[in-house]
Amino acid sequence: MTSYRRINSRTLNRDIRQQDNMVNFMKPISNAIYPNYFSVPDASNNSLLVSTGSEYSATASSKLTFDGTTFAVSGAITATQFMPGQLVNIEMLSYADLGQSTRDVSAGNTISLFSYSYTPKIANSYLIVEYQSAYFLNGSGADSIDGYLYVTDVSKNTISHTYQQWANSAGGGTRSGTMFPIVGRYTNESVTAKSISVEVQNVTIGDTVEVAGDMSTWLKITEIAR
Repeated sequence: MTSYRRINSRTLNRDIRQQDNMVNFMKPISNAIYPNYFSVPDASNNSLLVSTGSEYSATASSKLTFDGTTFAVSGAITATQFMPGQLVNIEMLSYADLGQSTRDVSAGNTISLFSYSYTPKIANSYLIVEYQSAYFLNGSGADSIDGYLYVTDVSKNTISHTYQQWANSAGGGTRSGTMFPIVGRYTNESVTAKSISVEVQNVTIGDTVEVAGDMSTWLKITEIAR
């Protein structure tokens, strides 16, 4: 017959083993136990872990750090979502950036001053386009000149039109400085490149329009979310 003392001893041993198993189960899993699951390459102090795309792997990013007080990011930050009206991007381009030189537009002709390719940052935005350059219309009399601002995607879209004209008058000293700046807005719906251009049409009988390509020449593109 099994004695009470032997039964009691077995029961105590079982309880101790159960406690030991529970303690081992609750211990933090260490890299020493599972080295393939907890390897962190390039580990550095305060760096944050970034997924590598693998189920059991991460890397420590030196460009994302947190010291307990300050979260720091080094490098470019690219937003993917914007509220309507938020600024997305600005470009300010000189005549050199546009490849624009001083141009003469003879009577009855139309020329393109430049063509610049802009790729929107997001697909749902407005492009606010502003162009400025000095110009001068030679001669006198009943003359007329027109400026057109275009954005070309699949088709050529006129987004602004300005002009200067003198109906049966000499025009005096105002034969420059009123046709530009020219400003317009384009409703953008994709991230494909858009061609931005400005054309000048000279409707005079015999006078020439001279459009500068110098420090007076600027193109500003502002992209805002909508």
